[in-house]
Amino acid sequence: MAVLVLRKAVNTNVSVVKKSKNAARTEEKPENGDEKGAEIKPKSTVLQTSSVAPVANKAPVANKAPVVNKAPGADKTPLTEAKSLLAPILRCKRHTGSFGYSTKVGLQAHTPAILPTELTGPQAWSCCVKPFNSPPCWGRENHDEPVGTDEVLEKRWKYHHTPTTHQASHRLAIAIDCEMGTAIDMESELIRVTVIDYFTGERLVNNLVFPDIKIKHYNTRWSGITQSQMNDARQRDQCLLGMNAARTAVFKFAGPTTIVVGHSVGNDLSSLRWIHHNVVDTQILETERRTKEEAEKEQAEKDKEDAEKGAEEGEPSVQTEKGIQGQNGDKKLKGKEADRQNAPPKTPKGKYNPEGISLKALTMKRLGRAIQTGKNGHDSFEDALATRDLLHYHITTQL
Repeated sequence: MAVLVLRKAVNTNVSVVKKSKNAARTEEKPENGDEKGAEIKPKSTVLQTSSVAPVANKAPVANKAPVVNKAPGADKTPLTEAKSLLAPILRCKRHTGSFGYSTKVGLQAHTPAILPTELTGPQAWSCCVKPFNSPPCWGRENHDEPVGTDEVLEKRWKYHHTPTTHQASHRLAIAIDCEMGTAIDMESELIRVTVIDYFTGERLVNNLVFPDIKIKHYNTRWSGITQSQMNDARQRDQCLLGMNAARTAVFKFAGPTTIVVGHSVGNDLSSLRWIHHNVVDTQILETERRTKEEAEKEQAEKDKEDAEKGAEEGEPSVQTEKGIQGQNGDKKLKGKEADRQNAPPKTPKGKYNPEGISLKALTMKRLGRAIQTGKNGHDSFEDALATRDLLHYHITTQL
């Protein structure tokens, strides 16, 4: 009996399996009924929005799990993350154009001395037409190293000591002043040198220097030199050709024992690529003098306060927020309030400060003489004379 029941169950299962197989074959048959050579195309999983019926609003599910905020980058696929890792790192970023005023023609680069005649808009980069402080619009993965870098650097930045040989033309002391422009690599480039005899004021060297490298800006506002002046001097053979020629001209009057005087003279020596050990810097002298004067002033004020405190000993006083007020009503400021009251007014950045340590300010303060008053830039000969006289002032007043 059990055997009959088992056989019946097996036959029933076999029939169910056959029915399921037939149903699957029916679904795989093409619509035209051609079974031979017909390709079975898998159903596309992409939904076509035009054929999808609108979904009716369903009632909210009570047991729906809360939405969890995913961490940044959690939705990134492995392919997107791989692409981001393979993206090059731009180490070289810059603007490829020039910066200037926008005119009717377009963007035009300019110098403060020579401006376009018809300005129609603000300044911008010619490459992307964006403001000066905008992010760079161009980038590359690596910087391009110029060919012959070592040779160029050695030729342009090699410094030279003063020759040890003595000549009859060497002077005991000289004053020097140089004017610099801005080269295409944004480094300072010598464009004028002036040397005078310290004791006689004789003009020893006073020449334009035709630069060794192309100039981006002559800094006419300060140097007083324009490109047309430089080109004219070059055509007339009235300038020194390059930094080496300028240094050779200076060495004609400067020997190993010559005292070289200048205001911030390190800049002048650097523009000539010159190493000299006997130098006097009037800017350093002024800084040390002011430090000494401020210390003496503080000591004098402290002594005065001690003397007044001793004289007023026993007199009742009232403590206020800003200081001490005695019976006579006199207020004595102290601490930060006193410093704030006595501090000189702040000078806007880029403006002339009469209390500064520039050559112009010191010449007026110490010598009572105005220099650099015109709008055509500095005169290196005038600056060299002012430096000489400023040193003479320090020597005569501190003896």
